[in-house]
Amino acid sequence: MNVELISANRLESHHVAAWTDVLRLQPSLDSPFFTPEFTQVVASVRKDVEVALLYDDGRLAGFFPFQRTRMNVAVPVGAGFSEFHGVIASPDLRWSAPELLRGCGLLAWKYDHVPVSQEPFARFHQRVGNSPFMNLTDGFGAYCAERQRCGSSVVRKTARKLRKLQRKVGQVCFELHDGGQRGLEKLIEWKSAQHARTGVIDVFRRGWVTDLLRRVHCHQDTDFSGVMSVLSVGGQPIAVHLGMRTGTVAHMWYPAFDTDFGEYSPGMILFLEMARELAKQGVVRIDLGPTPQRYKQSLRSGDIAVAIGTADRYLLAQLGRQAWQAGRRQVRASILAKPARVPARWLYRVRQWRAL
Repeated sequence: MNVELISANRLESHHVAAWTDVLRLQPSLDSPFFTPEFTQVVASVRKDVEVALLYDDGRLAGFFPFQRTRMNVAVPVGAGFSEFHGVIASPDLRWSAPELLRGCGLLAWKYDHVPVSQEPFARFHQRVGNSPFMNLTDGFGAYCAERQRCGSSVVRKTARKLRKLQRKVGQVCFELHDGGQRGLEKLIEWKSAQHARTGVIDVFRRGWVTDLLRRVHCHQDTDFSGVMSVLSVGGQPIAVHLGMRTGTVAHMWYPAFDTDFGEYSPGMILFLEMARELAKQGVVRIDLGPTPQRYKQSLRSGDIAVAIGTADRYLLAQLGRQAWQAGRRQVRASILAKPARVPARWLYRVRQWRAL
């Protein structure tokens, strides 16, 4: 395998066409995050996005998009905003993680949502978890019936709250994609307020984050589109969600709602209305993202296994990292676990901010 590095802003039409052809050969790479368009959108707001072109006997057979950070350590494109990432390559391309990193001039690549189907990364996994999804293969009605058979009452309870909302407040309107700015402005307002309430870093203080959301929102194409869904009562938004989709797969990404309407579960009403309309348009799966919120468990039909880890170019670095991780586990299991939480949380926030 030969590797050629280019800036993501230098991707040409023939690169995008080859990338899209590879995606058609790899069903496990059907997420919007794996599309060339997502990488290009991120590259339009950041200058550190690169793409490794992977050649096999002169044939362009794969792509590895990443962001290069200090000390030649890479992170996924979009950093913490990417909920699927990895190598996009033809099934017949043979590659290894150290070979890939060497070709890119990288010492390591930190990942947190790599599909376990990408076997060359397997020995670098620190933890494997699940990313839930909604199965709409047979339509929205079949999905609802499946949820009921599994003992979930989410569809019935959400329908009851929708009727209550209409009865007590007013007519409810749903728009699958709002091309204006109203929904996006509400999303940023409500998310910033949520970050302040919960003590989470306000990501919108980084200008490129807001720019990224705006560009995803505006991007409308057959292979990759932003989806800005809005639930309104009396003309006023009460829940919004910015996601993205391909022709057949959508990804739940950035939801927010007006806390004054919390008793009606407007976010859940919005999600189910989205699923209903997306199923009509041929979407067969909605990925819910790997974060473990309770509402996702009530919506999920199944899971995609994803891994967290760091691929190291050199064996010595890998062994050192494994020793450090073992030490962390020992601290967490010891009497030092509680006093270590405060500095650990502070360091986590610092790492989060630097990652952005």
